[in-house]
Amino acid sequence: MNHVPNQISLPEGWEAEIYRDWNFPAEVIERWKTLAERQGDMGLFVGAGWFESWSKAFGSKEKLLIMILKKEGETKAIFPCCIDSSSEESPKRIGSLTNDHTCYYDFIIEAETREEALAHFMGVLRRLTSHEVFFEYIPSSGENVNSFLRLLRHHWTPFHIYSGPWAPWLELSGDWERFSSALPGRLRNTLKRCRKKAEEKGKLQFEVIRESQQLDDILDVLFEIESRSWKGKGGTAMKSDPEAERFYRELAHWAMTEGCLFLFLLKLDGVPIAGSFCLSSGKTVFLLKPGYDDSFSALSPGSLLQAEVLKYLFMLPEISVYNFLGACDRWKTEWTSTAGNVGSLKVYPRSLNGWGRYVLKYGWKDLLKRSPAFRRAKNNIDSKELSS
Repeated sequence: MNHVPNQISLPEGWEAEIYRDWNFPAEVIERWKTLAERQGDMGLFVGAGWFESWSKAFGSKEKLLIMILKKEGETKAIFPCCIDSSSEESPKRIGSLTNDHTCYYDFIIEAETREEALAHFMGVLRRLTSHEVFFEYIPSSGENVNSFLRLLRHHWTPFHIYSGPWAPWLELSGDWERFSSALPGRLRNTLKRCRKKAEEKGKLQFEVIRESQQLDDILDVLFEIESRSWKGKGGTAMKSDPEAERFYRELAHWAMTEGCLFLFLLKLDGVPIAGSFCLSSGKTVFLLKPGYDDSFSALSPGSLLQAEVLKYLFMLPEISVYNFLGACDRWKTEWTSTAGNVGSLKVYPRSLNGWGRYVLKYGWKDLLKRSPAFRRAKNNIDSKELSS
């Protein structure tokens, strides 16, 4: 069935197309791919392949609202959004096309038309909703976000942004021996002790799968391993959620066709004890889903596998960065002290009611900080303190 998008004419040759399902013309998908690649290695998570897999798995719960902005017929910006049904505070608000399985989110915009595109995006949003709009997992200091915030301030639009450390990562420079010798003593001792203990029990085997005709069988093994960890007990394993399992299966099949799939397994006498689901983009390998069998926890199988993965990646000249993604959990920060930063942004309607809800939620202090007079006074105080 051919679904025609809702089209909205805009000034200066611009036009918005609103899609409510995943059914895009081939030229839009091709342009989407091109614009996403310009965002560097993180463009993997805002590409059409990622969002198509997401839509197939979670689209029944979330109502898609994907805005394509064109100028004189050419796609200039893409804003993957949805009607957010998870908010009790504002059940009809528009939000980013994200959930707990999202690693990163951003607008997909041609750099040369960024300011214009963002202005039209906000204009169309005001036509579509009188509620809040909400974006998660955004790079809090990214060019798109910075431009968007300037636009909101210029139009005196209430918003609140929160940011924090996210996605620990490390450079794969030099060699594995030098890197591993610089790891914290506690981690080095754990790896040495547990490897010795494991080898006393049997033969350790490390496997790398990049393509296979039995991909679904391999995914079955990975998902089973994860379900035997604390995630299975807590109900957060992929096998506990059919939609999540479908998402990672869709993603794996897409990634294999694109040549960016990395699956890793650690076995003890042929028995899988740990696994990880990774994707590559540019020079970076991203860890999406690690897992281990809790019955082998005395051997720290997750740490042993992580060491094997990094040792393997150090040998690949085309890979120079490993990104753990997600929160800065302790087990990740044992390997690296470097992390990125992402945030969440909530934009309120530019109305008396919108400002009222904003002040009720965040108080007057945040509002005063945005006042030009307040900023000028603060700058004067800061300059006097520096000169004294």
